[in-house]
Amino acid sequence: MPVSLRLTRFLCMNYGHAAGLHLFGAILVASHMCIILSQMFAAEATRNRVLLLARILQGLSSGVHFQSRFILASLSTGDLHKGLQACTFIAGDLGLGLGALLPAVASVLAGKTELKEEAPELWPSSVLLCVSLAFMVWVFAAFPRHLHFLPDAVRFAPGIGNLTLQTEPIDRGRMEAAKFRKELLISGTARVFVQSAIMPVVGLLMHDAHLTGQFRQSAVVAILYLLQLPFQALASRLCCACSTRPPSRSSSIDFQRVFVGGAIALLTAIAGSLHLTTFHGVLPVLLGRLLQLAALVATLAVAAPVNASRLYQLEDAERAIVILEWMKAYIGRLLGPFVAVVIYSFFGYGSVLMLLCCATCVVAITA
Repeated sequence: MPVSLRLTRFLCMNYGHAAGLHLFGAILVASHMCIILSQMFAAEATRNRVLLLARILQGLSSGVHFQSRFILASLSTGDLHKGLQACTFIAGDLGLGLGALLPAVASVLAGKTELKEEAPELWPSSVLLCVSLAFMVWVFAAFPRHLHFLPDAVRFAPGIGNLTLQTEPIDRGRMEAAKFRKELLISGTARVFVQSAIMPVVGLLMHDAHLTGQFRQSAVVAILYLLQLPFQALASRLCCACSTRPPSRSSSIDFQRVFVGGAIALLTAIAGSLHLTTFHGVLPVLLGRLLQLAALVATLAVAAPVNASRLYQLEDAERAIVILEWMKAYIGRLLGPFVAVVIYSFFGYGSVLMLLCCATCVVAITA
């Protein structure tokens, strides 16, 4: 992650943001082309090495996430940051959900019900290659060569500008900015940690229930990712009905609290009723546990930091964003699945659920 951010920043500062987007597309095109060629012509041992190297190479393009957030924040006024942040969350979860369904869709397009055992990455990489090429063509044809960023005086209205330059004393403003920065880092990292940890737990639960094959695990993971979209849209007031109402911070917070409580109560009640049912088969227990994880997913969606747009009002906004992305990458996306698998393997599902519930409470409190 640090290498990809430095490489993306270097290209953007010297050649413009279009170069950073082209780097993202070119790395994906090159890596998926190598995977396709190795799957078609190389031996099994060589295919595995090429696949590992290609995945490492794709990590060099991960800086595009930071770049896209920076562009959106720099080209919009402060009152739009909350909506843009919500759209970023929705787009990310939508991409993860569709990505989980990609192997199944690619196999269906090829007329199969399973991935080819001798070349499992052939069709998914072929689809991603086409998508990457289309992205590069769009950047070349439609993305502006030079972006004109708005100055802070335009981006932030008087009274809601930089957190350390308000009418309050400087020391107090800096203390509040540091407190908000700390809470935001904790909330964002814990959210990605729980979200990343839930998905391998789903796979392990279905494996223990002997419900594997025909992309059942991928379908359930995709459902959990896509489940977050309506919750995020409603909580962020992006739905058609909510967007026409006048914004109110207090009403928005109350709405989120009610929505979080209702979602947790409903899904937990259904999960509990399945555990208390007279049917003691594998499917009711599995469904109850999946609903418990769905309750956590809904909580994460609604309790996503509603004041994340204030991050861009800090004096060191760019540095804070980079730190957040590093923490999300190393602590959230890498450590989360590892910890979940280890705890599940040695201590069982109950211990994992307790850890995820505690981390979700941290997200809800610090959001």
